[in-house]
This record gives sequence, structure tokens and C-alpha cells, in this order.
Amino acid sequence: MKDLRVTQLSHRKLLLASLAEAAVNDASAEGLASSFEKAWDVLAAAERSDASVVEELLLHPSVGVWLARALRAAAAGRLCRADVGYLSSMAVAAAVRCRISCALEIPVVHGAVTLPTVGQVVLVEDSTVDAVEVAVSAAGEVALRGGAGHPQAGRPWSNDAFRLEPVKVLECRWDGVRLRTELDDRGPYREFTDPIPPRPLGLREQGEWEKQIGDAWSLLVEEYRGFAEELSEGVSAIVPFGAGTSVAGASSSVAYGAIAVSRKKSAFELAEALIHEMQHSKLNALFDFAELCVPGTENLGYAPWRDDPRPTGGLLHGVFAFTTAVEFWRRRRDTDGPARRAADFHYGYRRWQVRQTLESLAGAADLTDLGRRFVELVSERLDLVEHDDVSGTVLDAIGKMTREHRAFWRAQHLRPDPSWVTGLAEAWAAGDVAATRPQPLPEVVPCQRSIPPSPRVGMLKALLLDGADPAEHGGASSADLAYVRGDLDAAHGSYEEQVRSNPADDRAWLAFGLAGVGGEGGNAVVRSPETVLAVRDRLLTGGVPIDQPLKLVTWLDSALR
Repeated sequence: MKDLRVTQLSHRKLLLASLAEAAVNDASAEGLASSFEKAWDVLAAAERSDASVVEELLLHPSVGVWLARALRAAAAGRLCRADVGYLSSMAVAAAVRCRISCALEIPVVHGAVTLPTVGQVVLVEDSTVDAVEVAVSAAGEVALRGGAGHPQAGRPWSNDAFRLEPVKVLECRWDGVRLRTELDDRGPYREFTDPIPPRPLGLREQGEWEKQIGDAWSLLVEEYRGFAEELSEGVSAIVPFGAGTSVAGASSSVAYGAIAVSRKKSAFELAEALIHEMQHSKLNALFDFAELCVPGTENLGYAPWRDDPRPTGGLLHGVFAFTTAVEFWRRRRDTDGPARRAADFHYGYRRWQVRQTLESLAGAADLTDLGRRFVELVSERLDLVEHDDVSGTVLDAIGKMTREHRAFWRAQHLRPDPSWVTGLAEAWAAGDVAATRPQPLPEVVPCQRSIPPSPRVGMLKALLLDGADPAEHGGASSADLAYVRGDLDAAHGSYEEQVRSNPADDRAWLAFGLAGVGGEGGNAVVRSPETVLAVRDRLLTGGVPIDQPLKLVTWLDSALR
């Protein structure tokens, strides 16, 4: 972790130097270079006073997000004062902490001036101004003056016109391991996007967050000490997502050390989310100075944990983070009752996902030598923890869920060779005997077919983990209920009737194939749903009726082997 921190600091300094060069050379924005140089001089003075303060500022997650945005603006030739103004925010923050007197103009964003690692100056009387001059005394006290273009430019504002909201710092200690992190509810770049308004936590909400983080920390130190020590060194900001978000957790390639999370039902869930996002943060930092994929390639593949196609870099992120999940849930299996079944499920589910993806990555053409070595090391790590027994009930549910997810993914994002599909459709329509035909690799075309998700995966998971009655799941048909309850014959027959009544129903075809799984590798719908649906489309377009779907699938079984 210390090595990652050092390389991140070097990376940030290089980015800042690039932005400085762009600001100095950009003649389109009047006064841009002068503003940048003033802030730079203050930061340099602060570094001479206390280099650790400037280092902490440079490594602050918001600085990474800002630099990425500003450099994109510079590359597009539209660098402006607002883009470089955050350097002044950093400089004033450093001046406050190092007791250096200065006066710099800083942009006002959503009614506030942000001073990373210090807090926010919230404008009370006039929050519509674009910029204010922030003055810092030798005692570290902050005062405001009207910015350029303001009716009171250069005049000091009364103390009633603004207030300083200090940054929230949370510190947890357990058994000698400390977590010290910012609880960021105000920073404009805290969700790794364009600047957003502050969303200050109320006292009760803040207390709830602090308690859950504290409980998660004690759990991590006691049961997952290695992960806790990693988090202790690597996390600098935890961002509470607002209520109603569907995102469980997030990190960013440009915000090393920041983890954004939604409220969890338990400290255990929060602990898992923190560990998971820390892995992404580590790998993002590695990607800044090591090439695991060949630059410029955009190969897309299947990630069992996502509904969309992912580039190779995204697959590397997934196997790295979810190998940690396998380790996490394996340790959690030392319990009894429903908790053991949940741990069995997550352990078995994640190890299947990671192993399948590692096998596909082994032949990825766009991996560098270092990338291939990375895949080998992750595979060796998984080897150590993937062989524990899991109950047949759990494995059966995992098998159904994984087959369904992969079938839906392939049907929506893979496009088989059109001439090959035409040949299959013409052979079927002519009544030819199915003969094995060399199958060209399908092309990945994101969202080339949109299929509404089925309720079955949710039903299977709820039945397994909570014992929930599948009949209570909204949107479930009698065929779905039969499938989830294990009556595949009844489900297969019902789905076949759905296909007969509406041959254009993609979801019915997929369900029909999934309920008819048989033999090694299943049937044509399971193995190559994109081909079955493409042939079906060609037949319907040509006016060929499909009144015997089972016969067509059986014929395609032979043709695709």
C-alpha cells in the first residue's frame, strides 16, 4: 500500500505539472496563467513549511477528479478559470493548515468555496456570486472579500455573510488498528462526477453512519485483519450516498482512496463493500503506472457480475475484487443456520464467476505479458480457496442463476454471422437434415437486442436465502413458479406453449431453453441463444411458421455441435 501511495503522489504531481503547462500556454483565457501561478506559489511555500500537508492535499480524492476534468478541458482547448480554480482552493487549504498569509480568488460552486482537507466556506448572504477572494491570516483565520466583478470587489465581507463548515473526520480504533477517514458529505467532486451540491448529514444520520462504520471496523479487525490493515493505509474518504440510490458501492480510477457507499442493512454488509471497493482502488492505482492491457484495444467480453459487455481491463478489475469476495465469504462460512447458507451461496457464486472469467482471460489477445502474469497470480490465489464443499441445494440454485444470466447476456449482446444464420434458416425451411456447420465467432454488439429481465433469478435467490415463497414474487408466471420449485417438465411445457402462442417473444424462448437443459452443455438455447433467436428472426421474416419450437431447437442442437 505504501508503494501505491508513493506512485500515486508522483502521478498526481505529473498531472499537475501538465495542467500548469496548459494554463501558462493557453492564451484564450485572460489571467489564467497569473491565477495559476499565484496559487502555485502559495502551495510551494506551504510545502517548504510542511511537505506532509501538501502531500495529503495532492493525494486527496477530489484533487484527482478535478485534475482529470481540467486536463480533459485543456485537451479540448476549452480550459477556463473555473477549471483551474481548484488549485487556489488547494492553496488556501494549505495556507490555513500551515499558517501562511495569502489572498486568492476561488470559484464559488453551489454556493460554497471548498477547501479540501479543511472544509467548506458556505456563503450565507450572496450565494449567487461566481467567485470570492479568500484571505488567510498568519494565524490560519479565514476572511472573505468580494471577487473580481463583484460590486464589493476587494472589500471584506462581514463574518455573518459566511460560515466555515469543517471537514468531518471519523477515527476508529480496534485492537491496535486505526481507521482515520474523511466522511465526505460536502465535497463537489465526492461522487467522482461534475461538481454536485453539498448534502450535509444531519446529526442523527451522521451518528448512524459513524456507528455502522465503527461496527464494521471492529468486525474487520477481528475477523479480517489483513483487509483491515489494507483499508487503514488506503482509505482517505468515505462518501455516503444519498437515500434511494441503487448503487451499493463505487470507486474511481481518478480518486484513489475514496469509497462511496450506500447505507447497509448491517455492519457486515458495509465491511464487505469497503473491502470490495478497496480492491478496485488498488488496481486503479496500479493501472496508472503499469500496462496490463495493450493500449488502444477495446475488446469486449462477458462479466458474470454485469449485464453489459466489459473491456478486458474491467474483467481484470472484476476477478481481482471478487477473488477477495471468495476469501471473505469463505471465512464467513464458520457459522450455522441461515447465515451459513448465505455464506455458502455467496462463496459458491463468486468462485464460479471468477473462475469462468479467469479461464476466458487466459486467452485474451489484448493482455500484455504483465497482464497475463496478473491473471496467473489471481488464478493461483483463487486455487487456494475455491475447493470447499457447498451443498447440492446451493449449487443447484447457482447453476440455474448462472445459466440464465449468461443466456440473457449472449442473446442481448452477441450477433452471429448473418450469412451463417441465413444458411441455417434456409436449411431448416427446406427440410434438410441438420449437419454440423463450422460456426464463426459471434460479434459483440452491445444492446443489439433488448430483452426484459425475468423474475426467476430473484425468486431463486429469495427462496434460497430467505425461504421466501416464490408465489409472492410479482410478475412471476405459473411456468416461472414451476421452474423455481424444480418442476422442470411442467415449466418446459408451459414455456413451450408461450413460444407457440407468440414465436417473437425472446424471453419465452430463453425460458423454454433454460427449463429444457439436458446433456453436457445444455441445449442450443443455453449454448448459443443468440443463434437460436437470429434463426428464429430470419424464419419469421421469411414467412416460415414456427409451430414446433422443440423440433427447431433439437435440429439446431445437431447443427451447432
